Amino acid sequence: MGDSLKDVQNQLESQRVEFESRLQAIAESNEAEDLKAEKEQMEHQLKLVQTHMKLLVKEANVVSKELGKDVLYNFAIAAAVP
Repeated sequence: MGDSLKDVQNQLESQRVEFESRLQAIAESNEAEDLKAEKEQMEHQLKLVQTHMKLLVKEANVVSKELGKDVLYNFAIAAAVP
């Protein structure tokens, strides 16, 4: 009777370890997916910023030609700190 109880305990313990391992793998997989989605979103935002900057530079060039003036470009880079 004692041996069968120990066998059941050992089996349950091995199942617990296996399930914890699976849960950890799932959590890591979800983190990787979240990071991938965040990266894609940031890349999309960067493309939007680049597009807006190109548009602004083109507009400034057009306005400068219409006014017959030289253009001076001043850019400031600000980083968001969490």
